[in-house]
Amino acid sequence: MTPLGHAPRVAVVGAAGWAGSRHARALAAAVAKVTILVEKDDRGFDLAQELDAQLVASPAELHPEDLDLVVVALPTTIQPGICADLLNRGFRVLTEKPVAPDAEGGAVLAAASGVNERLMVGYTLHQHPAASLVAQWVKSQDVIAVAIRSAAHKQSINSWRADPKVLATSTSSSMYGSPVSEHVISTLDFPEGVVVTLQSYWCPWQEPQGLNQGDWSLTIDVLATDCRMLCRSLSPKHSVLQKSPMRSWQRHHSGPRAWVAPSHHRKPNPHPTVD
Repeated sequence: MTPLGHAPRVAVVGAAGWAGSRHARALAAAVAKVTILVEKDDRGFDLAQELDAQLVASPAELHPEDLDLVVVALPTTIQPGICADLLNRGFRVLTEKPVAPDAEGGAVLAAASGVNERLMVGYTLHQHPAASLVAQWVKSQDVIAVAIRSAAHKQSINSWRADPKVLATSTSSSMYGSPVSEHVISTLDFPEGVVVTLQSYWCPWQEPQGLNQGDWSLTIDVLATDCRMLCRSLSPKHSVLQKSPMRSWQRHHSGPRAWVAPSHHRKPNPHPTVD
């Protein structure tokens, strides 16, 4: 891609939504020119005025020669078709995750023109300062299990987390009596024996220093043979990273271990070393 020579011109599809409005404001703050917001009704009117952008009703009204990037932040079930159409028309596209609700939707996107050159997925946490710290630590340890907890504070939980097509070990809607899933748990077993548990749920309270303007918190708990690391990512400036050597744990717990590794895991080293 060659230098533009001007501020990137950006359109946001689904601009009035939780993710779309954040993309629009973040891009504007990053000195991009958010020129067009796409919403099927007038919900995007206030944001369009705030950003001095044009409001249109359909992606069909966008033209490649007028834009350098189109951000798509829509319900997961309709994103593949919209993104595929934009790619086929020559746009560069940044899409919200997940890109599709199932293999069928993924196939629609995979068949689009330029999908490997002009499509980017918004994995924003890849850029979070805590992500590289956790990745480096995991690479250096004999990891047994990982537990990831994601709590989102939203006005509505009618999102991809509530989509019945999203794979989950178990779901529940009994926490607050919502008609859709409020609590989702998924378990992943890796060939090396590592077990990863993903827990995602909607919550009614606001995190004082949470991610995304205080409406999301993330906790990653990694258990290794020699030690444990707990990462609580509240915001890029407020990330708590704690490491607990197993030897220290044993000094404070003279009784049996509080956890038992599944039989397919290697047994912990009875004489762990602590860096």
